[in-house]
Amino acid sequence: MKTIYKILMVCAYGIVMFTIGFFVADKMCPAPVFDKPVVEDWRPIVEKISVWQNDKEEVIAPENSTYLSMGNILIPTLHKLNLQAGCVFSEERIREIKRNNRVVEIVFKQADDFPISSLVQEEERYHIPTDEQGFRILENLKSAIFVLEDNLGEGMDGHILVGSEREDRDERCSRELTQEDLEKLGPCEAFLAGYLWSEDSGCYKVEGCRHIPEITFGGKEECELACSNRMWGCWAIKQEDGQELDKSWIEEINKILPSERSEEFCGLSTYAKCKTDADCNMGGCGGQVCEGKGEGTITDCLARDCYYVAGYKCKCSDDRCQWIK
Repeated sequence: MKTIYKILMVCAYGIVMFTIGFFVADKMCPAPVFDKPVVEDWRPIVEKISVWQNDKEEVIAPENSTYLSMGNILIPTLHKLNLQAGCVFSEERIREIKRNNRVVEIVFKQADDFPISSLVQEEERYHIPTDEQGFRILENLKSAIFVLEDNLGEGMDGHILVGSEREDRDERCSRELTQEDLEKLGPCEAFLAGYLWSEDSGCYKVEGCRHIPEITFGGKEECELACSNRMWGCWAIKQEDGQELDKSWIEEINKILPSERSEEFCGLSTYAKCKTDADCNMGGCGGQVCEGKGEGTITDCLARDCYYVAGYKCKCSDDRCQWIK
């Protein structure tokens, strides 16, 4: 009995000491706090700030008072990023997002590393760039797009898309087709063997009888994601006391932006390829989308006055389906 009693006492003592030690260690070694100073005068590193809405870009002039107020919101908001979403975008997809949504874009003069408040677990730091405290670093950040309104109904409002300059690319991005490649692909005209990249024209079609992954990319988006000079990731800010996204920065931006005039048309265009007006039709929940036949664009069902401005028609213009006045 005495032996059992001693064993129990030793175990109890060990548990108590472990608990005390854990409590003390937790107090003495709290989780690191993101305290990177925000650049007070960010203007020398910024190339431009612009607002995209209704398929138009409005560049904010540096001498405009809105420019300083906008930058004082955008830079701290970037530092607060702490939630990475599982989405990667091609340059073509980014252009579509800017054309159809209401966003603010900031472009830096030079690509540079940018620290954010996303804490990376120690065992993950071997392949994720971090600072000495373990906070994530966005490498070679060149630009960022702040989504104020998601008109495509994709749930992207409140997200921030960050564009980083690419350091390495797939070897197919610099491949020039040889005679041997052409023989492997086969001499089949009007058949698609894949895509290759050109610095002048981007991803272009390669004709052939078969697709060979070692020679060409299987799809245009795959080609753009691998070869574009800029990679785009998707981030947001999660509230400290919950799982909801912190979108307070949207309200701050809206306060300093001029209110959108109701008479401005804000219908959406998919810019699908077309030959005649018959190849295009109105889509979306309220007919606010000019799309190619069969696209079936899904949107929210909010009725906005700017969708129904007189004089606009869904037509084939410049071989693309778009609203024309």
